[in-house]
Amino acid sequence: MSFKLSNTNRFILLILALYLSTTLAYAQEDYKSLSKKEQKEITKAKKQRLEQETTKMLVLAIDSQKWILEADRLTDRYNNTIHVNSIINFIALDKDELIIQLGSDSGLGYNGVGGVSIKAFVNKYELRKDGKRNKYNLRLFISSSYGSWDISISGNYSGGMANATIQTNSSSIKYTGKLIPTNQSNVFKGRFIP
Repeated sequence: MSFKLSNTNRFILLILALYLSTTLAYAQEDYKSLSKKEQKEITKAKKQRLEQETTKMLVLAIDSQKWILEADRLTDRYNNTIHVNSIINFIALDKDELIIQLGSDSGLGYNGVGGVSIKAFVNKYELRKDGKRNKYNLRLFISSSYGSWDISISGNYSGGMANATIQTNSSSIKYTGKLIPTNQSNVFKGRFIP
């Protein structure tokens, strides 16, 4: 099956393409004709708008308890740090259900992504907001078939770094990365250990 455009449709597409290209060219010229100070002000305003939108989305995600911390670094209790793949190393919260996953790019492990995936339940969720400094602190008390843990998370609402420390009786591990709304994440969940 072939698709053919009539001469009228071709003409309309040509006019539309010319209109869009000239509009974009004028917009670029207008920006270039501004002084350096005006360009900086426009850039600063765009950055502030983006930060405000990010803050609103993050506040909503944290308040509704639907977020994922995608970790790009892990630190053990001896302060040894390793850079990891954030798609397979994360902490995910969906209301009262929490998933903690450790993974490795080798793919060898119980969960199929080179590590372990644990599903736990949130017994207590505490949120403290610091509006002056645009920061938040979360504390979760969770339980699973492997035991009970205490998770402390701190970060800022502008979408910067977030740190989560998972504390057990004898050990701890720190996830460092970005805390984002669940719908903006693309993590890969491995198999769960029963």
